[in-house]
Amino acid sequence: IWTKKEAEKNVVPCRHVWHQTGDEVTISVYAKHSLSRAGVEANSTLLNVPIVFEGEKEYHQNVKVWSAIDVKQGYTIMTATKIEITMRKAKAMQWASPELPTTKQQEKQKKILDHQIKGSKSNSER
Repeated sequence: IWTKKEAEKNVVPCRHVWHQTGDEVTISVYAKHSLSRAGVEANSTLLNVPIVFEGEKEYHQNVKVWSAIDVKQGYTIMTATKIEITMRKAKAMQWASPELPTTKQQEKQKKILDHQIKGSKSNSER
């Protein structure tokens, strides 16, 4: 089988968004006409999403997730315009991001999240 060299591939960014509930995190990747050549690979700490769409455009997202996930409980929905990946958190908690940041970034995100939690508690006590 002939494949293109890395330098010849047309790797492009895709718009993606994420949201969460207490026990799930969902990442939506918007890529038109990706149904035939898209995949999702995951283990408890890593998520790999290779997508080929609109002919030869390629998108790759490799994520070291914020906290462990239960791979058996996760699922993927693929439509003509997006791929929605829902992961079950191994431990129900709020994530600051779907991706585990570097140590300095993680500390900054934790401070922001702690501040937001304290702020929401203060507002609810009023």
